[in-house]
Amino acid sequence: MLLKLSGEAFGGPKGSGINAQTGERIASGVKGIITKTTAALVN
Repeated sequence: MLLKLSGEAFGGPKGSGINAQTGERIASGVKGIITKTTAALVN
């Protein structure tokens, strides 16, 4: 869901190649940060 939303936000409705990939990379990075933060809080 996060990847899809970011891809649409950065790539627009067309989801043009470069912008869609950038959106996915950003979303992946954000997801990684959230995961690490959550793990740190739990531990």
